Amino acid sequence: MTGCVRHFSFCDHEPLPHGREIALAILLRIEQRWLPVLAGRLPLPTPTPLRVGTPSGLFEHTSTIARWVEGEPADHAPVTRVDAAEVLASPCG
Repeated sequence: MTGCVRHFSFCDHEPLPHGREIALAILLRIEQRWLPVLAGRLPLPTPTPLRVGTPSGLFEHTSTIARWVEGEPADHAPVTRVDAAEVLASPCG
């Protein structure tokens, strides 16, 4: 996983079309803003940002250092609970 942003399925050293790069930056900022708000309401551990980096002369991208969550990535293991969608949606009301 070194140098890769698994959530968006691309590595930070791969060139991206400019429009996609902007869209990913916007999504990252939304994630940085809302994960801490949602974390206390979600029924599962959530990787909340510990530090947020802004673009600078040293590194030109927005970045996030997030709390590590033990376990298997959701996209690597099948859903085994029949009520998984209901449990995950429960904070929504």
